[in-house]
Amino acid sequence: MRKAIRAVWAALALSGAAYAQGDEGLASGVARVEFIGKVQAVLPKEVHVLDDEGNVYELKVDRRTRAFKGKEQLKVEELPEGATVRATFDLVRGVSRARELEVLEDEPEKQKPDGPPSES
Repeated sequence: MRKAIRAVWAALALSGAAYAQGDEGLASGVARVEFIGKVQAVLPKEVHVLDDEGNVYELKVDRRTRAFKGKEQLKVEELPEGATVRATFDLVRGVSRARELEVLEDEPEKQKPDGPPSES
């Protein structure tokens, strides 16, 4: 994941103009990144999320950060540690600013049959 972010920054630097203000509302020099990981820690101004490669992202939280579980909006401090989340953040001047943290439903455990099949 870090390699992907470095690649985004390299592309921005080489393009010179980066992203212009557009439909997404992203200003010049801003990259939007999304990944799935597990919440490691919820602090007053940060959420730490572990990706599948073992990298921990320290995402800054501000008044624009939104957290959801299904259609229910949560306070960021209500995010459960260990929860799987889809994290969307803006990378601005080397700072990762969390925009959305969506709690994903864990895959249900494989259920065992309750008993022998009924005969008809």
